Amino acid sequence: MCTVTFIPTKKGIAITSNRDEHLSRGKATAPIKTASKTIELIYPKDPDAGGTWIATKNNGDTIVLLNGAFEKHISQPPYAKSRGLILLEIFNLENFTESIHQFDLTNIEPFTIVYYLNNQLFEFRWNSKERFLRELDIHHSYIWSSATLYNTEISNKRKEWFKQWQLRNLSPSQYEIIHFHLTAGDGDAYDNLKMNRDNQLFTVSISSILIGKNHSDFIYVDFYGNKTTNERIFKINNATPVEL
Repeated sequence: MCTVTFIPTKKGIAITSNRDEHLSRGKATAPIKTASKTIELIYPKDPDAGGTWIATKNNGDTIVLLNGAFEKHISQPPYAKSRGLILLEIFNLENFTESIHQFDLTNIEPFTIVYYLNNQLFEFRWNSKERFLRELDIHHSYIWSSATLYNTEISNKRKEWFKQWQLRNLSPSQYEIIHFHLTAGDGDAYDNLKMNRDNQLFTVSISSILIGKNHSDFIYVDFYGNKTTNERIFKINNATPVEL
């Protein structure tokens, strides 16, 4: 839940997330599909709390979580609920831009959500006291780094890596985007996108969702199991993604 990119491509919208977790955290399950009468949902599941950090629906809506809001905070558990469960609840809200202002966030740890909803892109931050919601331009690319692990200096350095990579990759494929999430950095494993801090805190997986016109492709790279899975979710109620 610690590095996220949003990239509009010729084949659709690519949303990719590096999950950085402590060694003590349980191993997440690969993305699984759940379905109701009209909605099919796919997401990897966190075994410790039962929530997730990234999920997509078969209408193209996709949501992803980062820990922290604007700056590093002091964690003060116990909290009312895990942020991964909050993510799923927010994902099921109707009229998100209105409902999020009344949604109960009492005693919830700070977080940031990136939400691609019906061809609109929203960034929502909760700092334990206030809510911050803004709409972003879906024709632009973005990178976020978790405020709990990366200070402003490092976050800006990562933005520069992203900018330089984009100049060399004007029309990247989904696999080229994953490669960026695997390799970007300056040789310092502490702050590289695929990070490792003394083998105690490190990148455990990469999740990449490409939201195309007729389907979404979910590629999940699990470094614990040294395994990559690829799931396809076919669209209903199509909202055609932006095209370059």
